[in-house]
Amino acid sequence: MVLLSIRLLGDLSAVDYRGNALSIGNRHTQALVVYLGLKIGNKPSIREIGELLFGDPTAAVQVRDVIRDLHYALRFLSPDVLVDDGVTVRFNREVVDVDVQRFNDLIAAPSLNSIRKAADIYRGDLLSNFSSGIEAFDAWIADRRLTFRRAGVAIFGNLLTALIRAGWWEEASDTATRLLGLDPSQEVVHRTVMRLQLEQGRPDAAMRRYRDCADLLRRE
Repeated sequence: MVLLSIRLLGDLSAVDYRGNALSIGNRHTQALVVYLGLKIGNKPSIREIGELLFGDPTAAVQVRDVIRDLHYALRFLSPDVLVDDGVTVRFNREVVDVDVQRFNDLIAAPSLNSIRKAADIYRGDLLSNFSSGIEAFDAWIADRRLTFRRAGVAIFGNLLTALIRAGWWEEASDTATRLLGLDPSQEVVHRTVMRLQLEQGRPDAAMRRYRDCADLLRRE
C-alpha cells in the first residue's frame, strides 16, 4: 500500500494516503525530501547529504536536525516510510511512490501504452518553480532538470509519431502542443501541428501557428 506520494515533476508536493498534503516548510527539509525522492531505491549517506545541503560532509549534527524535522512532518504515517539507520537515510520504496521513479520505469518499456503513461506523468519540468536557496543543491537540481526535460522531449516526440501513424489527429495535436511547451524551437513540430490542423479542417488555426512559428524563429 502506498502511504506517501511525492510529486517532483512540475510543482513539489507530498500527499499521504488519505489525500492530505504534508506541511514541509523548512527549506532544508524540503531539499531533503527532493533528494530522497530522486534517490529512491538507493541509500544516501548522512555524509553525502551534509555535503550537498551544508557544503560539509561532516555536518552530521545539522543533517540529523533536518531528518528530525522530516520525521515530524511524517509523524502521522507509519515509521516504515522513512528508513533511518544512523548512517544512511532513505524513503521506503515499498510504501512511497515518487513520480520520477514511475516515469523512469515507464520510459524503459518501449510500448505505446507505457509512453502514453510516461507523458501523462510529465506534468512539467522537474521542480519547475522550486528553489531551496542552497546554491550547491539548486545547481544539482538544475542538471537533473535538464536531463528530465530531454527525456520528456523524447517521450512526447515518440508519442507524437505513434499517434500520427495511428491516425489519431486530435490526440496527436494535443501532444504536439505539449511538446512545444517543453521546446518551442522545434520547427518540425510546428509544421506537424499545421498539418494536423489542416487534417482537422482548421486552416485558420494552421495559419496562426505558421505566424507564431515564424515570429519565434525570427526572435531566436
